[in-house]
Amino acid sequence: MLFFGLTTLFAASAVLALPTWSDMPKLCDNHPSQDAVRVMESNFLKQKEILGITAEEVNALRPTIDVHFHVIQSGENMSEGNIPDTLIQDQVDVLNNHFMSSLLGFKLASINHITNPTWFKYVGTGTHQDEMKKQLRKGGAQDLNVYTVSFENNGGLLGYATFPDWYRSNPSDDGVVLRYQTVPGVSHGDYNTGKVLVHEVGHWLGLYHTFQGGCEGSGDQVADTPAEEGPAWVCEARNTCGGIRSDPIHNFMDYT
Repeated sequence: MLFFGLTTLFAASAVLALPTWSDMPKLCDNHPSQDAVRVMESNFLKQKEILGITAEEVNALRPTIDVHFHVIQSGENMSEGNIPDTLIQDQVDVLNNHFMSSLLGFKLASINHITNPTWFKYVGTGTHQDEMKKQLRKGGAQDLNVYTVSFENNGGLLGYATFPDWYRSNPSDDGVVLRYQTVPGVSHGDYNTGKVLVHEVGHWLGLYHTFQGGCEGSGDQVADTPAEEGPAWVCEARNTCGGIRSDPIHNFMDYT
């Protein structure tokens, strides 16, 4: 997976009176410490050196990633998590549309419907997910596994993902866990267009939030991303770090 992440990483080239970031809900639970980011970036550079491959050579491969969708449900109705297969294909189409410029492709390889009310309601980081993933995960590092659940006990959480660097130490944990209502055609307010999975797959490929590290340091490790103090919650122009350019509120790795 780290190999395929090279494509995305190389290709990436009036202030509202809102509560502080710490007061706001976490829509995505991928917030590594700066020390963790330094370790991941160091490992990435080592892997890049081992592979001995250029950005141009990676782009020429135009890799296609197999996607395995695990639909966790508590019953047979869509309100109970039973997402129709047609909507899952729509979600994969959204991935392809928005990753097109990175030259990455996604192919729906399998759909697995599992009725398990406990997993559906209570899976979250560190809660029931180990059992679920160990039983269901398919493929290797190059395969994307997506698990849809309700996050019933996790407030406004929409999803979370593993980073490429984590695969070697815990391969069964690899993948994305997603609130099922964010799949296009289901329903979850402003977040039902399928773009939440685009955001989480960005993490799975090695991208950080645009506001990683705030106004200090190297931010999201992508040179052309302006620094941002914290997540943007609405599509209003702002400049939280006082730099030359405004905050990247239209970047998929922000919260807007």
